[in-house]
This record gives sequence, structure tokens and C-alpha cells, in this order.
Amino acid sequence: VSHSQLRLRSEALAHALAAASGGDPTAQIFVGADHRVSYGALMALLDTLRAAGYSQLALVAAERTTSANAESPAAQ
Repeated sequence: VSHSQLRLRSEALAHALAAASGGDPTAQIFVGADHRVSYGALMALLDTLRAAGYSQLALVAAERTTSANAESPAAQ
């Protein structure tokens, strides 16, 4: 299931995922977050997803586009 970025309240999350996945709890869910999301909030989200029956969870890392990364050898 692929969707554009959505912001949902936790109480609406299970319903939105059921609709997006066609009710398939084996659907793979990709979760992305940046530095503004606390570790505790991310873990709470993953717990909510597991409690809703989803176990195929993947964390997605986004590449930073700061000038510090542009000068880094790893960015080349």
C-alpha cells in the first residue's frame, strides 16, 4: 500500500490502515520520521501498529540535505 504523507490522530490510525490495506494485517507498513519526532513517540506509534494487528513494519530513513552533509565524504 502506498500513500502520500498523512497526519492522523492515534485513534483514527487503525481505521485508516484497515482502509488503506484492504483489511490485510500482513500488509507492509513503512514508517518514516525525522529529528522532530521523539524516540518515545516513534515507539508508541510502533506499539499502536502492532496492537492493531500489523507486524510487517519497516522504518524508512530519509537522507538529510544540509550543507554539512554536502561536504561529507559519505554524501558523495
